[in-house]
Amino acid sequence: MKACLALLHLLIFVGILASCKKSTSQQPASADTTKKEYVWTKIVMGADLSYVNQIEDCGGVYKEAGMIQDPFQIFKNHGANLVRVRLWHNPAWTAPLNKGKMYSDLADVEKTIRRAKNLGMAIDLDIHYSDTWADPAHQTLPTAWNNLPLAALQDSVYNYTSYVLNYLKTKGLTPELVQIGNETNQGMLWPIGKITNNDFTPFCKLLNSGIKAVRDFSTTSPIKPLVMLHVAQLQHADYFA
Repeated sequence: MKACLALLHLLIFVGILASCKKSTSQQPASADTTKKEYVWTKIVMGADLSYVNQIEDCGGVYKEAGMIQDPFQIFKNHGANLVRVRLWHNPAWTAPLNKGKMYSDLADVEKTIRRAKNLGMAIDLDIHYSDTWADPAHQTLPTAWNNLPLAALQDSVYNYTSYVLNYLKTKGLTPELVQIGNETNQGMLWPIGKITNNDFTPFCKLLNSGIKAVRDFSTTSPIKPLVMLHVAQLQHADYFA
């Protein structure tokens, strides 16, 4: 039931983003642009702003009506109540591309979450459990976890998830949602956690380790994060559920 509720939140999130995009493109110039603010627990309206820090560090700016503005404020002004932010385990490969600075590591995530929370927006922490992009075609183990057996991987997922949440809690930045894996259509932490011949067993053990870490963290946290499960493309939702 909890897994279904988590998936439902994701479907609502995707649906709202799609409908907002459609309505914006068809909105006549004379339409009423008054924005209604929603509580994120009722309906989620948001975007992934993980790239903002890197773009700004590279000299990029965001504008509305020709004026440079804080992109987080732009989204907030237009009704966004949630920001998703991705977390990679140790994205050392990003440093040579950015004058030695890494992005989507815990320090960068901390900065993004703070910017969103300062404006009153909720957070969906998207933990990829990889040093790079995790998607339906790639679920690469973090280098630090190479060659670990399933039991050790379960411990690593639990301990890492717990560490991240407790660290953010000490900064007053506890996320409202935690996404256990990214686009996990075929599992996570390959090859051990890959869904093969429709066998979900290893994947579910890893997934449940992450979920347990969130649940255990919640017992001592004023903010009790919801768990989100992530399948890519809406047409796969029935199969995944």
